[in-house]
Amino acid sequence: MNTDRDDRRDRQAREVAASFDAFKRLEADLPPERDGQFALLRGGKIIEFHPDPVAAYHAGLEQFEDRIFSLQKVRAEPLDFGWFSQFAGICGPNSCLCKNSVKVNRLS
Repeated sequence: MNTDRDDRRDRQAREVAASFDAFKRLEADLPPERDGQFALLRGGKIIEFHPDPVAAYHAGLEQFEDRIFSLQKVRAEPLDFGWFSQFAGICGPNSCLCKNSVKVNRLS
């Protein structure tokens, strides 16, 4: 037997799944200032950002009487520069690797 509580849980689960998918698509375009903040989402859209999960949760409760919303933490991903990012981590201004580096010609 499907109760109102089960129906609400199903709607909440669908909301969380849809918003998570949408958030992952949108996250790469968010400015770095959003790193560490919490996004309040509904209907696959970011509604607003908050500094912590408690503030985001309370904002969701205030805005959505049916309590159907989700939260996601914004995490900045480091840029991947391939092999150079592995080398650059050990290369500093006084590093013998940088002082004595070999010039590599790029092949076309």
